[in-house]
Amino acid sequence: MGQLILCHPYTAQNPYTIAITGAKVYAIEELCYYLCENLYLIDDSILDLQLCKWIGTELRLKELDFKLRECLQKKATRTDFVETILKDSGYCDEKELYQIRQVLNQMMEKSEKERKKIRADRLLKNKKYALAMQEYRKLLSKKEKTLSAKEERKLNGNIWHNIGIIYANLFLFEQAEECFETAYSLNYSGQSFEAQTRAKEYADGHTGITEHEKEEVYQRFQKKMPPGKNEGERTQLKKMLEILFTEYKKMYGR
Repeated sequence: MGQLILCHPYTAQNPYTIAITGAKVYAIEELCYYLCENLYLIDDSILDLQLCKWIGTELRLKELDFKLRECLQKKATRTDFVETILKDSGYCDEKELYQIRQVLNQMMEKSEKERKKIRADRLLKNKKYALAMQEYRKLLSKKEKTLSAKEERKLNGNIWHNIGIIYANLFLFEQAEECFETAYSLNYSGQSFEAQTRAKEYADGHTGITEHEKEEVYQRFQKKMPPGKNEGERTQLKKMLEILFTEYKKMYGR
């Protein structure tokens, strides 16, 4: 947020636990930060009378408590509910509130699995490959009741496609090819087919991942790191690659 934010003087003795993730918050600023950082995960569980009570009693924000109870009585959407919290606390300006409203309205039309994929896509975009991989793998193990079989098949195909992108970015082209092939068998996307073809062109023909190949990938990726990276960051890189190799073995049984 760009503007100066004056912190509320009261913090809670007892935290509020956010249902969908189990995260605990102790202050209105923490609640607002969580909401802004997790827009893609917010569902109707946020429309919680206990949250209103917590804001009123633990944080002593009686007026906000009253406004949120009114939202519940009027059966307001989660977009209106979240916007009331952010606006009343002064955490966001009008431009930010407009952007948040747009995102939340879009998310209301999507299933939980679709929302979580968008969150994982953001991790991928920010090159947090290990975290993105773990999120995608969890999604593939879950069935979404609100989607038709055809819709879920396509969604799973798109998830496999993005896993392929992770491996391709790490020069693991054979692993990427297998992911793109799986993706195409599910989503029938020309993009996945083309990506599989490209990955196949770069693949070296070996199966599995040897220790030598792991070190080779690390060395290749290390060369792409900007100058000035310290040893701790390089160690983190190795840990990230180990997680990715482990996830690959779990998915393909190798």
